[in-house]
Amino acid sequence: MSKVAVAQGNNPVVAIREAIEDLGLAFVDLVKSAKSICVVSTASDESIQAIIDAIAFHSRVPIHVLNADDESDAVESTIPRGDDVRMSVRRPRSIVDADVVISLVPMLADRNRRTALSIEQFLFATWYVPERRTVRGFVRSHEPWLEGDLRDIVLADLYAQRPIDLAIVDGTATAGIVLASFDPVAIDAVAMHMNGIDPESVGYLTALSQQGMGVCALSRIDVPLGFISR
Repeated sequence: MSKVAVAQGNNPVVAIREAIEDLGLAFVDLVKSAKSICVVSTASDESIQAIIDAIAFHSRVPIHVLNADDESDAVESTIPRGDDVRMSVRRPRSIVDADVVISLVPMLADRNRRTALSIEQFLFATWYVPERRTVRGFVRSHEPWLEGDLRDIVLADLYAQRPIDLAIVDGTATAGIVLASFDPVAIDAVAMHMNGIDPESVGYLTALSQQGMGVCALSRIDVPLGFISR
């Protein structure tokens, strides 16, 4: 079973530390064995510092916090465009070269957008899209590449190219909890369920689960009693 650690509280520094400690020696082994770590975060500076401090307590490994606006050092990749056609995209070199990638995101869920948790926020932060002209001027958006059923295919494909090694969801401001797991599919499944979304109805999660890249069935996730019954 995939373990999802849960820490309760409204202080992100304390809750993140407690969630990581609940992961046990596996976290210590992860950071001690790494030669470089990249932290990809859309969370607050306070939360980012909490994970940096947790890493530094066990290891002096170099830590790079990704600036999603910096496209100066990117590598080429591809995503599906349908009919066996793939299109070129650019992603930051820092996530490709890092031994360990840690995702730290706030807990977000919207019934209309469906999800915006670890995997989705990580992908949007590490996928540089070109500007395009609209009636409102030049804009950047992932949506033109994520229409219809292709959305789940693209997200699953792009994530499989560079998975997250450790996912942390900071819900201190919205739910009074922090989740942490070495299985980002499982952590997103738990967070979605807590927000009233059936994780097995989310295409890219079920696709990744079928590929053996995580678990989205709640019955196969080790999480404290009460959190998956909300």
